[in-house]
Order: sequence, then structure tokens, then C-alpha cells
Amino acid sequence: MSYSPLTELGKKFITHVCVDLFNLGGGNTLLSGKKKYPFPFSGPPLINKVWTCNIMYNGKQVTTGTELSNALIYWFEKYANLYQLDANVIAAQAYIESQYVMWAYPPNSDASGVSQFTMLTTFGVIVRNDYSPEPMSQTDIDTITAGLTQSKYRDSYNTKLPPSAPNIQTTAYVNRPILHQNVINNPEIMIKAQCRYMKYFANGCNSLTSTSLFCYSRGTLFFSNTYSKAIQKCQNAHKNDSNTDYVDEGVNYVLKIFGVLGDKNNIIPIKDYKPKNTGGNFYYFGYDDTQGKDSPKNLKLNQTEFNAYAANVTESDEFGVQKDFGGDIVIETLSNTSDKYKFIYFSEAFYVREDTPKYQIVLHHTASGGGASGGATNDILWWEQQVKDTGDIVSVSFIVTRDGTILQLFSTKYWAYHLGTSTALLIEYGAAGQNKKLNSESIGIEIDSWGGLVNANGKWYPPVRNSTTVANTNAEPIPIANVVEYNAPHYPKGYHGFYGFEKYTDDQITSLRILINAIRKGFPEIRAEYVNTLYPGTDMWGKNVVPGVWTAERAAYAQNKGIWTHVSFVPGKSDCQPQAELVNLLKTLK
Repeated sequence: MSYSPLTELGKKFITHVCVDLFNLGGGNTLLSGKKKYPFPFSGPPLINKVWTCNIMYNGKQVTTGTELSNALIYWFEKYANLYQLDANVIAAQAYIESQYVMWAYPPNSDASGVSQFTMLTTFGVIVRNDYSPEPMSQTDIDTITAGLTQSKYRDSYNTKLPPSAPNIQTTAYVNRPILHQNVINNPEIMIKAQCRYMKYFANGCNSLTSTSLFCYSRGTLFFSNTYSKAIQKCQNAHKNDSNTDYVDEGVNYVLKIFGVLGDKNNIIPIKDYKPKNTGGNFYYFGYDDTQGKDSPKNLKLNQTEFNAYAANVTESDEFGVQKDFGGDIVIETLSNTSDKYKFIYFSEAFYVREDTPKYQIVLHHTASGGGASGGATNDILWWEQQVKDTGDIVSVSFIVTRDGTILQLFSTKYWAYHLGTSTALLIEYGAAGQNKKLNSESIGIEIDSWGGLVNANGKWYPPVRNSTTVANTNAEPIPIANVVEYNAPHYPKGYHGFYGFEKYTDDQITSLRILINAIRKGFPEIRAEYVNTLYPGTDMWGKNVVPGVWTAERAAYAQNKGIWTHVSFVPGKSDCQPQAELVNLLKTLK
């Protein structure tokens, strides 16, 4: 994670909340107000207590919403820059915590202020200086602990202790409202502590924004280097009592923050984060890509199983995330050569984190659709289901969407099963016992396409599942301009059973060239000249000695170094089809 300043829309969001939304917090302003609830975990109850912020900025007290918004914008950027974080993520996180209502606290909760840095968290982060990269200053510590009893004593902050605990009436219960006032008077210190704590997580979890946020919400007990591992630790901690609250709360927390950042059109049903009386304006920080054109639009906050792709955790250059995967030259090359390249977060459950050499590229197409780049989403969701249902780790490193976006799911150093070669095929083509070797030493690329089509009443449709002859007429027909037909004289029985295919787009062909060149730069043993020797033959597209009867290519199984298609390995597949533009691309590789 590296520094990114607030977007202009982010600044407008903060100003809008601080200046325009006076109804937040039950009709009170952001700088003072009264709550009808008793102050939790304190004595006396303090019902209907009036709270007033005494915030200082630029040497004078903040008294207006405009002054408050200016101060918050300055502090978010100051400390995000100091700790090399994204100011937008920090500001959105602070908004989810408190809606910038400095004095507010919800009923029956021990959370309040600009963030949840109250009581025990304040003690650990600010007073004890538990977390790197640098300690809080003594001035910061003295300011936050001013007036507290036994401020260096842990139980002075422990509101969870019962009233009968030793010294509780003179420590936590009395300290609570004093600490609360100190916190709301000093949002700058709290934002600094928030950034410092976040940097601690970011340094230990591959700098994944979503992982940092999840661990921030759930605490150091569940801290792990990846999102999936952090969630798994939550699940393991509660496996005996079937308590999913910790997992749900952590996932919901991340969704809310990314929702504020990217939910321009209010498509995520999160009632908690939407300011009142906005008229649909300034709900987000200008992070259009957080929702992403491939992400499902029906995110649920009560989901018990986390879907990384569906939850808007695309982590690419737009988020200032460092994609450090051990000097992977393919990642570096793509980042520098294509503005349509994105490295997205992908659960480790779907690939094998084992460094293997690579000698082949194998082209596939998704055989799915659903929008401009819906096949990418469908593929990922299907792979996830495969792991759950069968335990088979099936996926590829890359998906090229219909608009030419190159999505990288995991480093090319690692691998997953993608060839689908049966034991019988391995024996038939002289590669018995080589299934893992063939999969682990090749890089799979999926081209987003419906693939084979079926004609019904003069229109081309995707087929029903596992059929080459029955059209799925419930789907939208594919426009004829987007159809490539295969018929007599060259394909009297179609290509691998289909007489029509959805055409790969020009954008996909352009991006595919960039991608193949980047891979071959990283793995120079993958030859292009070998591919060229196959033309005008049909070897890499499967052999069709008898019309309609297809066989695989023995050279592919012999691991000849070069570029192949899925049909080179499995005659029963139909990807990829030898579209003229794709053939020309492969013939002109250098």
C-alpha cells in the first residue's frame, strides 16, 4: 500500500457530510449535541448529556462545519502520506466508524468517536505503543490520557470487566467519559493512530487493502498475510460454537468501506453508510473501479462465506497497492505496457502457491457470458464452486475480458489445474503420470466468450450446458456480426461440434498479443517460432482426420515449448476456435 491523495470527489464527500448534513446524529450538529442514551460502561449513566467538541486546527478552535471539513481533509492526507497509505481508504474508514460525528455514540455500544480507538484499543495503540512503524509522541499520549486515573494500568480501560472487579469504579467506569471527551477533542491524534495501526497491518499482509481493513476490524488475533487466511482464522476460532459473527462483521466492514469508495449508483444495499438528505449525491469517493464491471450487483451483508472477487477487492494500481510477487517480470511488464491490466485479489484456495518453470501457454475461452465482461465473473464463481464441491483446484492465471482488460488472478510463478486431461488421454498420448507436470508448467489464458453457439430459428444462442445441439433460447441471442461460422467445405460437421462461435473482439486480440509477449519475456523458453511451423496445418486446433472426429496433438503432450489451445490436449473441448484474427496474431508473433 502506498500513498494516494484524496480524490476531488472524496474531498467533496467530506465537505458535504461536515457542512450540509446537519441531521446526522439525531438532529444535532457534528461539533456538539445531546444523546438520549446512557453512556455505556460508565457511571453515572449520563443520560441526555450534552457533548461539545473542543477541536483545535491552525491554532484556533473549530466552530463550523467548513472548518471541520478542512481540518479532516488536511489530517487524512497528512497521516496517509506519513505512513504511505491511501487517504481515500482512511477517510472512508473513518466515515464508516463515526460518520465524522465527533461526539456521538450509539446505544448499547462501547464504540465512539472518529474511530474505535477508545478504551482498550486506545491503550494498546496510543498508550502502550504496541504497534510499529513508530511510537506515538509523549505529547499525544499525555493529551489522550489527561485526567484519567491509573492511565498506565490496563484495566483502567477495560469496560468489559464486571462492576465488582477491583478498582473498577475508580478506573474504567470513571475514565470512560473522560477518555471519550479527550478523543473527540483530538481527532488529529486519532487519525494519526488509525493510520499507524493500519500501516502495521499493511506491512504484514502483502499490502492488500482488504486484508488490512479486515484485520483492523477484527483485531490482531486474526491477523494474517492474506484475506482468505485472516477469514479462515476467524472461522477456526469459532468452529466449536458455530459463531459466524466475527467473520460476518469483518467482511461487512470491508464491504461498507469499499461501498463508500465505489458505490456511485447506490447498488450495494448498505443502509448504514448512506448520509441523510443527500439526494443521491456524494455517496462515494470517485473510485469507480471498486465496484468493477465484473462484480455482481447483489452483494449481501449477511453472507457467511466470503467471495473475494464478488466483494469488490480488486486491488490494482488505482488503489496504490504494491503488487510485489517476488520480482515477477510478467506483472512488471504488463503494468508498464497496458492500461487495461489489473491484478485482482484471488483466494489462495483456487491455485497452488508453488514456484514452477513454464514451457507452454494454453489458450482457453470461458464458454460463459453475461455482459461486457460477465464471463470473467462467471468463471471465477464456477472455479470457487468446484473447489467447494470436489476439492479440485481449477483456474488460470489470466482472463481477457470482452473489452480487452487483462485480469491476472495469481502470479505466473504459481499454477492451477486447467487442462482437464483424463488418465486415458494421458496414456493415449504418451504422457502417463504427467498430469501435474503438464498443468504446473503451463500458463492458462481464458478469453471471455460464449464460445460454441447453436442456431435456432435463424438466431445464434449459447447452448444449454453440456450440449452442442440444443440452444438456450432463454439467453439473449448473439448478434450475427459477433458470430464466426464453421461449415462446408472445411468444416462439414462444424468445429468440434459447433457450427458457430462468439467472435473474439478486436480489443481481446490486441490485449492477447500484449499478454503473450509479456509472458514470453518472463519465460523465454516458450517459443513463438514453433507455433508458426504449425501453419497452415491444424495441429494446435486439434486434428480432424475424419470429418467430425477430432483427436488431440501428441506434441502438446510431449510438452513441446510453445503456444497451444485447450483442444490441443482434449478433443472433447472446443476452445479455442481458429478465428482468422487469432490465427494471424499467432502467426505474426516475434
